[in-house]
Amino acid sequence: MSTSHVASQAAEVSSLTLAEFRLLASGSSVEHEGRLHQLARRFQKDGPILPWTCQDNQEDKEAAPVTLQEVLAGAPMGLGFDVELKLMDCRSSTPQERTQLLERTLQVLKEHGGDRQVVFSSFCPEACVEMRQMQSTWPVFMLTALAQAHVDPRCRTLQAASQVAIEFDLDGVVANNEKIFEEADQIPVLTNAGLQLFTYGSANCDSSLIAKQISLGVTGLCTDDVILCLKAVFDSQMNERGNSLHNFSEFFDEGLAKEQTQIRQIAVQA
Repeated sequence: MSTSHVASQAAEVSSLTLAEFRLLASGSSVEHEGRLHQLARRFQKDGPILPWTCQDNQEDKEAAPVTLQEVLAGAPMGLGFDVELKLMDCRSSTPQERTQLLERTLQVLKEHGGDRQVVFSSFCPEACVEMRQMQSTWPVFMLTALAQAHVDPRCRTLQAASQVAIEFDLDGVVANNEKIFEEADQIPVLTNAGLQLFTYGSANCDSSLIAKQISLGVTGLCTDDVILCLKAVFDSQMNERGNSLHNFSEFFDEGLAKEQTQIRQIAVQA
């Protein structure tokens, strides 16, 4: 969001040019449609809206924004990407907006992605369905926070998200793990259909909760603590197989981590 110095109005970032957005991110103001705008955000849930400065090599500042093309060019080819297709939360996106976003994203990946492993994901069911219709090269996952108050019923439950994934030939669902245990009976619905269930959230930094998810059939884990997560997967495999792997390096050599989780493949969200 960008806010005006003149009045408390907001302009959608998507209405700006890349040059204007980068200027805003540097802390400067930009004149747009007759008003001066400053990039701003709410840093705490109930806190004030404050200027949001993104600059490289400055203490307590976020890195300057880069494009997907720039990230692809600068990252090792062995690094996989989860490309989240972000659309407006405060209003419904239009077909034209989604088409522009999806087509441009696909163009960049086709021109600069090479053989890199990529998955698409989105909290917008329409974006997931339309991306699947546009291409079959890369997997598409529906993201869901499992929020009961969500205006879209498809985003409220794992059951609803599973129905979308199955009906429209998506590759799986990425769900908030804080709610996943309440719908554990829906996990086999996905896996029996040959689809994947990934999770995200604080439970993926807790070894016991990681093990519980694996036992329920979760197939992918998004985490801030990759080593802890891999060790938890390793321990789960040891308990399940009762085999003679004695150290963590053998675990990688046997490829068991890749079999049970794809967090090694999905390393960056662009």
